[in-house]
Amino acid sequence: MELIVIIFVSRSPSNGNHHCEPADVHWLLKTFWFRASTWKKTMSQILGVHENESYGIGVKMNLTCFQQDVENVMCNCSISSFKRRIYPATYLLIFTLGLLGNLLSLCVFVSLCRRKTLTTVNLYLVNLLLSDLMLVCSLPFRASYYLMDSHWVFGDLACRLISYTFYINMYSSVYFLVALSVMRYLAVMRPYRYVRLQTSRSTRVVCAVIWLSVSMGSIPLLTVGSTQDVMGRVQCLELGTGQLTTLIQMNHASIFFSFLLPFFVISFCYFFVVRSLLKSREVLGNRKPCYRKSCALVIIVLAIFLVCFLPYHVVRTLFLEAEREVSTKGYGTSCGYIAAVRKMAVVTLCLAAINSCLDPILFFFVGENFREFFCRKYKKEQLVEEHKSKMENRPPRAELQRVRCNGSESPEEISVNGNALSGFHGSENRQLELC
Repeated sequence: MELIVIIFVSRSPSNGNHHCEPADVHWLLKTFWFRASTWKKTMSQILGVHENESYGIGVKMNLTCFQQDVENVMCNCSISSFKRRIYPATYLLIFTLGLLGNLLSLCVFVSLCRRKTLTTVNLYLVNLLLSDLMLVCSLPFRASYYLMDSHWVFGDLACRLISYTFYINMYSSVYFLVALSVMRYLAVMRPYRYVRLQTSRSTRVVCAVIWLSVSMGSIPLLTVGSTQDVMGRVQCLELGTGQLTTLIQMNHASIFFSFLLPFFVISFCYFFVVRSLLKSREVLGNRKPCYRKSCALVIIVLAIFLVCFLPYHVVRTLFLEAEREVSTKGYGTSCGYIAAVRKMAVVTLCLAAINSCLDPILFFFVGENFREFFCRKYKKEQLVEEHKSKMENRPPRAELQRVRCNGSESPEEISVNGNALSGFHGSENRQLELC
């Protein structure tokens, strides 16, 4: 068997213009292993030799060693098992938490809209919520793909839309956070201009521009559909060598326009907001109305950027450069580095998806009339509980007393637990017994 492999490889073209793709090597090794296994079974049937005899043991040992060599070549740089462990569990957890948090927030916003207390800040938060729901609803499809051993069963159109939806959510979330930061900057530093811009019309225009620009910028992702590998499995959400150049160009553009520029704007706004709040705190303390809300916005938005978006963009750049190196020069001696970068890409992609779970926290601390809604609900429940407890503590029968009026025994007034009640006269009078 070793001789066959050496002859086959030596007959392959060796000029400088030929490049052997990793997928071709994988196909070659898998095909040879299948044929070797078939040859083993055929020879065993012809010779009548079982595996527990010497010939069978020799064949089994040689094939086992060859299988180990194949797995070493194919799997050292592959992280398929790592993806199957990490992606489904993380995606389903994010789906559960994100769906509950965002649906609860949606109910609150609907209630505020009915009461006509939906402010311009809340309009930005509603658009952010809709973006999160788009991502959350796509996660079960991603999880099922990896649970089925990287086999896509939902069709080519769904494959294109799932990738498209993920990046629309990510970058629309970035720009809605930028809009919230600019509004908070104007509220603290330019209050008169903030009042002029705080109209529903201007807010709708800004939201429409954000959705349109992000949707148009992500259109190239719709050209990336499902593919079929040599084993007959339909693959999706995988990086193809033909897509690498386009994705690298998109990555460079998105890093500048969708991460560095928004992060610079947010940092600029919050630098002056925090400086102004620190000065005013010396005079007013924590009693300034916008102090706590502004601090909460600064902390949550920066946490989302630093935890979710920063690691993803850094690692994605390293990942694409490493894959380009592999496509041009092969794995070589850098297989360990390639596998490590691929695993980091998996982890940071999960971190980027977690932003859909963190946004409901932003709604609670920053949304205007949001906390008041929960406070009213809580106080209402407290009043109901107090009323129930009072009713449960009342005696089963009212303590009724006959009250003599002008010496007559006709009851005109009765006392129920010390409270005077009237109205028992004429034909409606009933004989009351003393308790």
